[in-house]
Amino acid sequence: MNAISTNDFAALSRLRLEGGSTIVERPAPSGGTLVTRRVFSPDTAKPGDYRERYWDPVVHVRGKLAVVWTPYEFWQGGKTSHCGIDVFEMVKEEAGWRIANMMWTVEPDACPSLRPSDPSRVRPR
Repeated sequence: MNAISTNDFAALSRLRLEGGSTIVERPAPSGGTLVTRRVFSPDTAKPGDYRERYWDPVVHVRGKLAVVWTPYEFWQGGKTSHCGIDVFEMVKEEAGWRIANMMWTVEPDACPSLRPSDPSRVRPR
């Protein structure tokens, strides 16, 4: 989340395994939902005034594999853009945990139902 908020796409790249996937589910312009697969490259990432925070992560670990599921809120230009659910599939390597795959939902109207009642649970602060 810090790498996103500081436009440090090189750091985000170091956290990810090469060849990992990114899948995004969002409302389709014509109704329903649209699922897209993205390829992350720090060279094509667009800097911006971004901020992302999360709360109440659910983490499952078995050996060197883990899954993290957490609600989040994404800001752009100092205002809330949307909320949703982030899912990270993780692999533990010698140097530490890295992101193998990322998925998230884009839910522009879900913030009131997803935000925690206790703001002290939001990370990073």
